[in-house]
Amino acid sequence: LIDVMYPYGVFKPLQMLALPTAACAAALLDILGHSFTLSFAPGVDAMPIIRMQAGGRWYSVGIAWPCAGVHSLFLYTLIILLLFKKSDISRFRKTVYFIAGAIGTYFVNILRIIAYFYILRSQGLTAAQTFHDAHAELLFVAWILLYILLIICIQKFRLVEKTIQGIHTLRNSLKI
Repeated sequence: LIDVMYPYGVFKPLQMLALPTAACAAALLDILGHSFTLSFAPGVDAMPIIRMQAGGRWYSVGIAWPCAGVHSLFLYTLIILLLFKKSDISRFRKTVYFIAGAIGTYFVNILRIIAYFYILRSQGLTAAQTFHDAHAELLFVAWILLYILLIICIQKFRLVEKTIQGIHTLRNSLKI
């Protein structure tokens, strides 16, 4: 609703979060050897713009806060806090799980931008727009489900405790 009322990155508090995500995506594109430019011009409707060459053409893509996955971070926070409310996990582990999941969610958002550019480059603007509008959210959904499943498995099978016990056993056996 916020993006409908304030389109194209006009809502500054959330749009400020798009620039670091776009910069990280641009850095990853650079590492992968792609030709692009990243620009950001302050103003009322300012948003980071990545221009990339695809199929002999240059495409300009503005990255607004929903495209950068800011809403995914909000959803992640809500979902994980609800999960933690019903669990008996220690505060320390909750903090570690929360931070690791937030970093993972942020990285998934960067991968969504990279995937958009790969689809744009290989299959054209229509396919990239279809990915953006319909399929990109599935990456977040898959990530959050897998992450919750990972937390449940770690807790249920006491993997941390078993790992620590295994390290102590190995350490004691090497001293003999």
